Amino acid sequence: GNPVEGVVVSDGFQCVATDAGGVYEMKRNAAAEYVYYSVPAEFKIRTGHDGYPDFYVRLDTSQQKIRQDFTLERLAGVERSFRLICIGDPQPAKAEEATRFEREAMVDVRRTATASAVPCYGVALGDITGEKPDLLAGVRRSLGTAGIPVFALPGNHDKYKVDDATPRDASYFRYTMGPVDYSFNRGDVHVVSMDNVIHSCKASADYEGGFTAAQYAWLKQDLSFVPKDKMVILCVHIPFRGGWGTNSAHADADK
Repeated sequence: GNPVEGVVVSDGFQCVATDAGGVYEMKRNAAAEYVYYSVPAEFKIRTGHDGYPDFYVRLDTSQQKIRQDFTLERLAGVERSFRLICIGDPQPAKAEEATRFEREAMVDVRRTATASAVPCYGVALGDITGEKPDLLAGVRRSLGTAGIPVFALPGNHDKYKVDDATPRDASYFRYTMGPVDYSFNRGDVHVVSMDNVIHSCKASADYEGGFTAAQYAWLKQDLSFVPKDKMVILCVHIPFRGGWGTNSAHADADK
């Protein structure tokens, strides 16, 4: 009963904003798997039953027309100061390592957040597992034990091979973790998380860093709604300096 104007909603390929009645509308991209929103700075980052950020819904592709409503919960005030905790390459390759991640790393994050004088949020910057898709759901649950919203994005070790004839891709990661190109807002900061690992062949080490043309188009639309005076933080797995992988020397694999 209280519509929110200006909330940016996406299907992973395009971005639109809600009108004065809180309504958004788009023609769904045929390849879209989710519909999701960029959490405004004035609202809480909701978490689901497993503690993972709850900002998306899987699309029912059997339906031609879909209505998906989202409910937002307003903060007492915009958080002008906050801490962003970035987790690099947890990469558990066996069950005992996944257990250590939860019982040691996540406990440390939770203690850090509890002791912080400002609100904390987290982003796990890829390689969520060490090429072990069966561990991915468990690590997602572990991220949810941090006591703060912790988002995730894929790394090269999160691109699994379906068969010998196709390159590794993030389809299983998306199925378990949700969208891989998304954004959220805290205070005067716009945080963007993107998948910048491009596999063109079979071997795990044979990949390059960059964005596809579709990702560039999405990013341009996402940023078109961001005021120029806002800080933008871009979260990716492969570093922008000296980390392109074995076959790459550029960040624009597909313009």
